[in-house]
Amino acid sequence: MKKSIDKKISDKKYLRVNIETKNNYFSITGSLFEKLGRGQKYYDYRFFNDKKFEQTGGGCIHDTILKYYPEFKNLVDLHLSDLDGLPMHFFANGFYYITELLKRKDYNLKVIQNHFRIDRNEAKKLCRFIANEGEIYTQKYVLNNYIERYKNEAENALQQISKLENIKLSEY
Repeated sequence: MKKSIDKKISDKKYLRVNIETKNNYFSITGSLFEKLGRGQKYYDYRFFNDKKFEQTGGGCIHDTILKYYPEFKNLVDLHLSDLDGLPMHFFANGFYYITELLKRKDYNLKVIQNHFRIDRNEAKKLCRFIANEGEIYTQKYVLNNYIERYKNEAENALQQISKLENIKLSEY
């Protein structure tokens, strides 16, 4: 499933949001297009309302997407999660992040929160759990406590995406 949504964000800027479930993963990315000044050369442009706009940025511009589409927060949270809601390389990346945090005090707890989609208190609990119980018991804890929620989040996101309509304001 693929949806593209264009939005005029000013007289000189457009935002395109691409939402996909390609290769069994959620993906939400964006592209920014800007009207260039007189005499500037266009290289990678699109037409919006019969005027040229140059692509000036793009990729995982989630902060920009959320500024104009706060209702896509759950889709941004699922970016690079599989269609069951599991983050990419769920255990391998997750345990790497936790063990790095336990080894290095400068490692950010926010990375763990974002990966597992949990709050700060739960992230601290998970770190303590792996430090005290080890990886195997932590995997069991995670499977018992997160998987159902991940599945529900993914199902809700798929329903949201299916209801979206493509809004293309540009021509190639």
